[in-house]
Amino acid sequence: MKNPKLENLDINLKLVVILMSLTLMLSSLSILSSQSIYSQTSEDAKSRNCKDNKVQSLHVRNVLVENDADGEGPVTDDLPGFHYVKKFDSNGTLISAWGTKGTGPGQFLHAHGITVDSNGYVYVSDAEKCNIQKFDSEGNFITMWGSKGKGQGQFFQPESMAVDSKGNIFVADYANQHIQKFDSEGNFITMWGSKGTGEGQFIKPWGVAVDSNNNVYTSDQDNPEVQKFSNDGKFLTKWNSYSPGRLFVHLHDITVDSNDSVYVTDGRNNSRVAKFDNQGNFIAQWGAFGSGNGRFIEDHGIATDKSGNVYVVDTRNVRIQKFNSEGDFVTNWGTLGCQDDQFLIPHDIAIDSSGNIYVSDSGKVHFLAGDTCQSLEGKNWTTTIRKIYDSTLSGDKQVPPVETDVIGQMSITVPRSESEIKYKINITGASNITSAYMHMGKDGEDGEAVADLLMDSKKNKMEKQTGVVIRGEVLDSDLIGSMNGKPLQDLINAITDGQIYVSVNTPTHPKGEIRGHVEVAAKSLGE
Repeated sequence: MKNPKLENLDINLKLVVILMSLTLMLSSLSILSSQSIYSQTSEDAKSRNCKDNKVQSLHVRNVLVENDADGEGPVTDDLPGFHYVKKFDSNGTLISAWGTKGTGPGQFLHAHGITVDSNGYVYVSDAEKCNIQKFDSEGNFITMWGSKGKGQGQFFQPESMAVDSKGNIFVADYANQHIQKFDSEGNFITMWGSKGTGEGQFIKPWGVAVDSNNNVYTSDQDNPEVQKFSNDGKFLTKWNSYSPGRLFVHLHDITVDSNDSVYVTDGRNNSRVAKFDNQGNFIAQWGAFGSGNGRFIEDHGIATDKSGNVYVVDTRNVRIQKFNSEGDFVTNWGTLGCQDDQFLIPHDIAIDSSGNIYVSDSGKVHFLAGDTCQSLEGKNWTTTIRKIYDSTLSGDKQVPPVETDVIGQMSITVPRSESEIKYKINITGASNITSAYMHMGKDGEDGEAVADLLMDSKKNKMEKQTGVVIRGEVLDSDLIGSMNGKPLQDLINAITDGQIYVSVNTPTHPKGEIRGHVEVAAKSLGE
């Protein structure tokens, strides 16, 4: 039998719960209508920023944004004293710097591309805010345009930019697979490109440049090739290698000098600069992985001055390097830090008609997202960077080819100090390995042994697991043949240049059962 008093009590309690819920909802709506405060991990942050939330969290951390009705507002500045744009003379002496952290005019979250027009106006793209900002040569804000989206004048991670002789601005829209063209005030003119590997298509367009005839050149990071277009986007030609069989690996930026020679930075894996004529015919190349003069760890932006000097942003070495037009080293400058004459993550570079140099610095993003200016003092975060190589070994690569079911997979790592080479070879189909060597030689050619991979049993170990595993390290003192007595860097350079192969020998094939050429791996450790 039901109790009427209990039923009434139950109904009253339900009404109270409903009224309280409505009150809370109305209160929340009232707060949101006047001001929303959110972190970069919220769904609202996802809609307010250029990238999707998963990618966004990799780039901007611990940022609290207060939005007004227009979606703009102050950002917690965890980089006090840091400026995103730095101006130098041609020898690296600081002139000025501007651009603090924030979402307002003249501020940045992730400064990326930079270019300068013939009137000295400076344009900077922001990969997080998805916009372009225009400044005078002293850093005074003039205007800005762009928002997150796929339409005309919208971006998903704008990267490099270039200016033609009429002052039109070209923007590489990285995640939209577009090149967009604007006038100098940001009015949309045209755009071209779609996702793909065909003519006029892109996977991740990173760089854009313009020659004296206003033709447009692009570099694609994930489909490593250079494409050439007319000023309105008509495809003209493309190329993807230094020479036959020597392909680009990880293209970053592109620039064109006053003689219409084309330069690209083939970063990360190749760590090189390459020079071509305007039809893609190879002229020269320089650079290698490392921190010495003329070497790079993640070379990004590139620009040339009126004298033909070439300036390269050596991002992971936190510096700018200057070369003559033939690639001879001239000078460099830059250290890690938040001061105006220092860099955190230098990204792109531009040069005005007076020879002044402008560098965009992305700030506390990517691998520095958890750091502060104080924590970076005295820090050398490049010491942990490694170069990675690999090789697939098989009998058909021997000279002459060997019929065998034995196969091998080799991985090699080299620290930034280049003090050692660590390697591991996994071999299947064989149980008895007699020797293994690194040889100097090209594909299809026999060459002399320059490092014995099983010489020292204390350092070089062979384990029988599922097949055979050989692991160990090579030091200066381990080099043999023509490399004997030479520094280990010579062998590392030869590996990087594609001049080394590995041969594994067995009792059945004492002169080599499987062989593989050592190549830069698809991805080295780093950004």
